[in-house]
Amino acid sequence: MQIIKAHKYGGPEVLLREEKARPQARGKQLCIQIMASSVNQSDLHLRRGQNLLCRFKNGIIKPRRMAVPGLEFAGKVHSVGPQVTAFKAGDRVMAYSGAGFGGYAQFQCLNENEVIVKMPENLNYLEAACLPYGALAAWHLIEDLSLKDQKVLICGAAGSVGNYALQLCQNAGAEITVVSRRNNHAWLKKLGAQKCLDYREENFWESPQSYDLIIDAWGQIKAKDAQRVLHPEGQFRTVSKMKSRASQAKLQKLADLIAAGKIQVFLDSVFPWEEVQKAHRKAESGEKAGHIALKISPNWNPKPHYN
Repeated sequence: MQIIKAHKYGGPEVLLREEKARPQARGKQLCIQIMASSVNQSDLHLRRGQNLLCRFKNGIIKPRRMAVPGLEFAGKVHSVGPQVTAFKAGDRVMAYSGAGFGGYAQFQCLNENEVIVKMPENLNYLEAACLPYGALAAWHLIEDLSLKDQKVLICGAAGSVGNYALQLCQNAGAEITVVSRRNNHAWLKKLGAQKCLDYREENFWESPQSYDLIIDAWGQIKAKDAQRVLHPEGQFRTVSKMKSRASQAKLQKLADLIAAGKIQVFLDSVFPWEEVQKAHRKAESGEKAGHIALKISPNWNPKPHYN
């Protein structure tokens, strides 16, 4: 099979394809033929090797244990191990591989009790590959909060985490203000934002408005800045301080919301995996609205459900 591997830390040019033996399903494992993956911030961080702790775990000079990006992916079960009970060959599935990454490959093996579920019927592979990471992160940011009639500010609402946070807050009955580039405002209002701010045109920390919850989907906001427009008993949540609590049960709840039409997946662009370097450059440009998907299987033609 073919994989895309970061042969060293650096820019998108370090991502190159190579051959590797196809994994075999054993025990409780599923062997998944991957149809699509995505490009998100974790994939960029893995490739760059900017985090010293990540380098300590993954290789000081170049990636070793985690050299194949792809934190999330979707595909078809190719084969199952003899102890698998919940899946069968042919099932369409989506998965969050977590610290193992590995989605930039034609095949991947996961245990059936990992963060993997059957895809909702109303998603194609490209859309399903862009759900787990962002939606699970957004769910974790708000799952313990009661947001009915609460005033919420979401910074970075057009990104992989932010757009799901917006949809989940809207479903919970919150009054939502979002921060994003002006060219994203129209579709963010369709998702449920009552008010949109452009961070390039105004300093929203000087606004007279105060909020019950501020969500930092960028991972760049300082708590002292957020406090300036936060109610005294308000909450500040940021992806930069978030510890992963992904689970199969949570991903299944999100799949159920997709199936019920409560949340949607919005694709900014789709790249064949031969153009993975171009896809990473697009992600780093900041010029995107929604998700960037990678089409892995060479003989598959997508039919998007959402525009």
